[in-house]
Amino acid sequence: FRSDVCPRDVFIAAESPAYFEAYRHVLERLKNIDADLPFQQYFVHCRAEDVQAPRYLRDALSSQMNLSTALGRDHRLTRQLSVLNPGAWIPSKFTDLNPSQYTALQTALTKEFAMIQGPPGTGKTFVGLRVMRALLDNRSVWDPRRHSSILVVCYTNHALDQFLEGILEFLQGGIVRVGGRCGSEKLKEYTLYEKTREMRQRREVPGSVFRNQRAHYHRMKEIQEKLDFAAVGLVRRGIVGVDKLRSLPNCKQCLELDSAFYYRQNGYSLLDLWLGIVCSSEEKTPKPMPAAADAAFSSESAERGIVDEEAVL
Repeated sequence: FRSDVCPRDVFIAAESPAYFEAYRHVLERLKNIDADLPFQQYFVHCRAEDVQAPRYLRDALSSQMNLSTALGRDHRLTRQLSVLNPGAWIPSKFTDLNPSQYTALQTALTKEFAMIQGPPGTGKTFVGLRVMRALLDNRSVWDPRRHSSILVVCYTNHALDQFLEGILEFLQGGIVRVGGRCGSEKLKEYTLYEKTREMRQRREVPGSVFRNQRAHYHRMKEIQEKLDFAAVGLVRRGIVGVDKLRSLPNCKQCLELDSAFYYRQNGYSLLDLWLGIVCSSEEKTPKPMPAAADAAFSSESAERGIVDEEAVL
């Protein structure tokens, strides 16, 4: 506890509406990261007033891009438009975008960090597809060697399917949808599952993939053996089960955790099952105990253990 905190101080507890454990490891990693975070000047320090141009435009000899499709106006001024020159942009009234959509498109193409927000129906997806079309039409500007990809991340599977279906209207192929629950028939052939299946059928999967797969599998088996060994040690040394807790005075919390109905039906409690000191009714055969672990603990340790010798993992 901090010594400068007064008992009369009032604090506000912020509770996340999402399940915290799903994000805990990511947040812990972010707190301990050594290198600078990408765009941390915007995310962390909130310096939104000084957003730079994209690096590929800062390093390029020319910032000219073909925006005739993105602006909905095929004209010589839009086919070779210097995007970093505000005076080179044609007025929004000569495009098929309204003023706010026009500003959003211009910001997305001239800034390395852009946030486009608005109520439903204002054209956020429409503008996003125009930005994507502009980038794909001018790939030679930001990816002259064609080694880079564009990552599209959406909050829901439905939003991702909707956006990728829009990309399919002007890009046939070159799309890989990662993640499950794809609800679009148009995108079925572009899912990662279908792509890997096709590569297996054509025997195009690199051998390094299978070697890495086998290496990780053996590593997982080694970790599982260590976990089993540690579990046997806990059982031998004595896990405090429900029966032991019942014998303790004032153990009301223990009785609340235990389900009397479940205990009468199955002969053991849910807590015992969760601790791993009993087998479920579906698991008739006890799990074999590793011989190395069994020999590691003396008979004296077994006699001092709380768990009966008939108890199984």
